[in-house]
Amino acid sequence: MGSSTVPIVLLHGFLVSSWAWRHNLYPLSGHHRVIAPCQKGFGWTDKREDPYTLSSLGNHIVACLDALGVEKAHVIGNSLGGAVGLYMAANFPQRVDHLVLVNAAGIPFRRGVNLLTRTLSKWLAPAARGVGRDAIFRLLLRTYCYPRNFLDDRYMRGFMAPLSRSGSYRAALRVMSNLNRGLREMYPQLSGIQHPTRIIWGGRDRLVPLKAGEILAARLPQSELIVFHDSHHCPMEEEPERFNECVLDFLPT
Repeated sequence: MGSSTVPIVLLHGFLVSSWAWRHNLYPLSGHHRVIAPCQKGFGWTDKREDPYTLSSLGNHIVACLDALGVEKAHVIGNSLGGAVGLYMAANFPQRVDHLVLVNAAGIPFRRGVNLLTRTLSKWLAPAARGVGRDAIFRLLLRTYCYPRNFLDDRYMRGFMAPLSRSGSYRAALRVMSNLNRGLREMYPQLSGIQHPTRIIWGGRDRLVPLKAGEILAARLPQSELIVFHDSHHCPMEEEPERFNECVLDFLPT
C-alpha cells in the first residue's frame, strides 16, 4: 500500500460489530489502510450513558479519525453504518473521499418503525436476560437479514460474543428509538452530497428493501446503484469476493 493512498473506514450495521467485515479486511488492506471500528454502543465499545443519536454516532467516528490522525477517508457503511456514512458526508464533507453504501439505512421509515422498535424491545428483553438468546437472534437474523443456511454455529458465536457485554441491549434500543428522527433530519441534505458514491444492494433484503436503494440513487447526485440479486442484507458477508472487487474497482488507488 502506498503511503499516499486514502484509508478506508468500514462501518458495520445495527447489533453487529466490526467482525461483520471479517471477509473484507484482508483483501481491502492489500490496497488501502483499513480501519474497522466498532460503532459506539455496539461490539466491544464501552456502553456508557449516551443519547445514541445518528449525530452522536457520526461524531464518534469523526473523533476516531481525529485520534488516528486521518484527515480524509473512503467510508463504507452497511445498514446503520450507511446512515452514519451519509451523516459524515453531509456534515463533514471534507473528511469523506468516496462513499460506498451497502443496504444503507438512509431513507426515513414511513411506517412500521414504532412496530419494529416494539418488536425488538419484546425480543431483546428476554435476550438480555439470557433467555433463549441464541434462538431469538437466529430467528431475527433469519427473518430479516440472511439466508437460512448462512447462520451456522460458527457465525452465531462470532455474532453473539460482543453482545454479552453489559449495556449492549439498552444501547441498541436507544439507537433504534432515535434512528428515524435522525434520518428525517438528514434526508433534505442528501441531494447536496457531492461525493462519488457507489450503492451496493442485496436484492433479497427484507429489512431495507431494494426500493430504498433506488430512492437513494435518485437522491444522491454522484451515485450509481449495483444490485447483488442473490444477496440479502449484508452482501459483504454473503458474496465477499464479488463485493471486494466491486469496492476496489470503484476506489482510486
